[in-house]
Amino acid sequence: ATIKLAEAKSALLQFKVQHVIFFEGLASAGLRTAVEELQEEDIARGGRKRISVHTASPRAADEPGMFDLSASPRQPHEGKQDVQLSRSADDVCLLLRTSGTTSMPKGVPLRQGQLVRNALLLGSSFQLTPDDICLNVMPLFHIG
Repeated sequence: ATIKLAEAKSALLQFKVQHVIFFEGLASAGLRTAVEELQEEDIARGGRKRISVHTASPRAADEPGMFDLSASPRQPHEGKQDVQLSRSADDVCLLLRTSGTTSMPKGVPLRQGQLVRNALLLGSSFQLTPDDICLNVMPLFHIG
């Protein structure tokens, strides 16, 4: 299922999203349109774009799961200072999109610490070792 335009705009505004990463070759139509519309609204108000767009491109076949990240050429970063990224356990690092089974669909923020603890618990309970390869342990139907 794809995210609808109104839902995408609502989630972007709700979580005050400042950066969106699109993976090269994936459509992401609802989200792309929502970002573009919000950027157009920002420009129409005379402000700067609140959301920066980045593209993740897969690296060579011998580097599975590795991507190069680039900023959109349409979004110059003149005058901006380099910012040290924080990696606090309290930082939101993933937004899950609920299906709205009991209510309207909504975004649920997951924090870095939650994901790390979950990974440690899963690794321990499945007795994973550094030689094991895991594809995904999250329910994909919740991620939008």
